[in-house]
Amino acid sequence: MSLAALAVIGLAAPGLVGAQSAPAWSLEEDLRFLAMDTAETAFPDVRHLVVDPDGRLYAGFHHLRTIRIFAPDGSLAATFGGPGADPGEMGGISHMSLRGDTLHVLDGTFRRIVHFGPDGAALGHTRLDDEERRPDTPRPPFPARLLPDGSALFVTTLPGATRQERPRARIFLHGAPGGPLPDTVLSIPFGAESERVTLAIGEREAHWDNPYIHTPLHALAPDGTAFVVLERPLPTGEADGAYVLTRIGARGDTLFSRAYSYTPEAVDRSVVHRALARAFLPLLGGAEDDVLDAVRRAVRLPDFVPPVLAVRIGADQSIWLRMWRVPGQPEAWLALDALGEPLGLAELPAGVTLTAMSADALYTTAVVGRGLHVVRFRLRRR
Repeated sequence: MSLAALAVIGLAAPGLVGAQSAPAWSLEEDLRFLAMDTAETAFPDVRHLVVDPDGRLYAGFHHLRTIRIFAPDGSLAATFGGPGADPGEMGGISHMSLRGDTLHVLDGTFRRIVHFGPDGAALGHTRLDDEERRPDTPRPPFPARLLPDGSALFVTTLPGATRQERPRARIFLHGAPGGPLPDTVLSIPFGAESERVTLAIGEREAHWDNPYIHTPLHALAPDGTAFVVLERPLPTGEADGAYVLTRIGARGDTLFSRAYSYTPEAVDRSVVHRALARAFLPLLGGAEDDVLDAVRRAVRLPDFVPPVLAVRIGADQSIWLRMWRVPGQPEAWLALDALGEPLGLAELPAGVTLTAMSADALYTTAVVGRGLHVVRFRLRRR
């Protein structure tokens, strides 16, 4: 699919893209509650968070295979699910969505949609295809989203020419549960460079997806009705660069495409490498100089900073771009409306992870002591 630009908008330098046309937002914390004790799992996280019209929050804990409902004040209302293939159990939580008062959970491991009532009662499941996946067969397209009409989006990869080569593209397909998969909806090529980085000190390893290479970024709306693809080609010099943002419907139709110009900023490799070494030191242990040497060997940096490091879509179809910042600095997210017009720039407090968002609120998680907390911030224009 061609992602040609249809309009060009001048914005600011990479660290402040959109600053002159998007107001700076302040964040006002108005809700914080304990979601789980970190002793419950080695990987505490809230990977999926859904808010119903009454303000109740449904939190999906991927590694526990459980879901918890929290009342609008943050108190725990129900816990359900659990690992397994029996009714009401899940092999994994790929996605969650609400339709009416029914929660639908996409279980990619067992390739089915598990249905729950408003109190967490199991209501059965719907298989996504007719064949059970056997361990000795290639993995079929993985379920990615359940759409409002009950159909689903799947994702797979186009393999390289040989088994040693990295995949050539990520491919999205659309189909009805239990039916055949139709033609490809969208194919997003991988870049020539690998995004996956492995750092090793002795027997300890850390894995990291390198956001600083200029490969395309993409995001899928929480309800599966739209994609966003962001192309960020490597500038050839210090002349003006541009990145291209394209919004695509769930059936592959282009909704809009526009280019945003910026002034390329040279990468200060020593600053970025040292910041990454400080971040990886608690994971790898050892001496800081040894970690710094491992970072220098493993992390390839381009000559110029990519203006955008990540892209997300909010529950209200707003588009969120994580702008360039030196590692270790607070994350800055530029919010655009569904047509790509700048709305505001939000800087996250240190130590929080963005989980869900809209143009009026951000839901984040933060580990404090032995607790994983969900923190909601209201967005206020300064």
